[in-house]
Amino acid sequence: MLKTAEKKSLNKKIGSFKFVPITEDDTLMSKGELDAVIKQGLENIKSGKTKRYTIEEFRVEAKKRAIAFLERNGIHSASLCRE
Repeated sequence: MLKTAEKKSLNKKIGSFKFVPITEDDTLMSKGELDAVIKQGLENIKSGKTKRYTIEEFRVEAKKRAIAFLERNGIHSASLCRE
């Protein structure tokens, strides 16, 4: 956690930023989509259709899925995902 003096110094160097929604409903997925993902995950666990990942495998897979999601939604992801 940054101390107050450190926060002020950092704000002077890089400036302050405000995050605003791109759309009125600025979410990654709807409640219905989230519920479906959770339900499918629970069904996969019950039926044994799961996979174990190492930390590195998980990082790579998560990055691939995030990029695919952004591209499906028309968001250019090249500037967001740096190595």
